[in-house]
Amino acid sequence: MKKIAIVPLKMSNDMKKRKYTVDGNSFIEYEKEVYYAIDAVLAKALKPNDDVKVILLETNAGEKAGAKNAKLFIEELNEININNKLNAKIDYEIIPSD
Repeated sequence: MKKIAIVPLKMSNDMKKRKYTVDGNSFIEYEKEVYYAIDAVLAKALKPNDDVKVILLETNAGEKAGAKNAKLFIEELNEININNKLNAKIDYEIIPSD
């Protein structure tokens, strides 16, 4: 199935993983800590061989944490894809903005 995720990147230089709890729909509650809540949702929602387009919105302001955090996001979602044996095809597009 084709899925599209639009992700505003965090601008913090001090990213920390955490477990995102879900109120209501426990189907999407991921048991591991992640940097981005959407990665926790995708970890539970992705199905084998899904076709995923991820659009990362990067702000080029401040200390330019966007590029570093884009890398964290991509590494994290790719790891989820591999560890969960999903074999999803994930394409990333980074859109920079001032």
